[in-house]
Amino acid sequence: MSSGAGSVRRQASAAPGPKPPCSIHPSAIISDKAVIVGTHPVSIGENVVLHPFAKIVSNTGAVRIGKNCVVGDRATVGLSDSPGAFAGTTVELEESVSVESGSIVQAEKIGTGSTVEANSTLGPGVVVGKVSDQSILTNISVPFVC
Repeated sequence: MSSGAGSVRRQASAAPGPKPPCSIHPSAIISDKAVIVGTHPVSIGENVVLHPFAKIVSNTGAVRIGKNCVVGDRATVGLSDSPGAFAGTTVELEESVSVESGSIVQAEKIGTGSTVEANSTLGPGVVVGKVSDQSILTNISVPFVC
């Protein structure tokens, strides 16, 4: 069987990960290019927006995203493999949190109204309080409580 001229079919470079049990509010807007993977529960609240290539990972703990949150393109929320002492920890974005492009949020909790600036990394166990702007602190790991 031959394909037509100019037809190129690419194979996926890696098999897609497992699909976690999800609770997604009907008003949430999730790009068809966003990815949700893992084995622990994922909860997505009302009016949440997941941009293209946003990634929600629940491999080693649950993920809760509160209402009115925005997860930017190429941003990752959740614990990936090998979190060590933080295995089983829930990653939570409270209400109206903005995670900008390219950021990695593995933090235990990001408080209401907070903004995680582009290309920031908040490591496992970090807790950020209400209405914080992480534009200066870009690579934060434990111990850190704001």
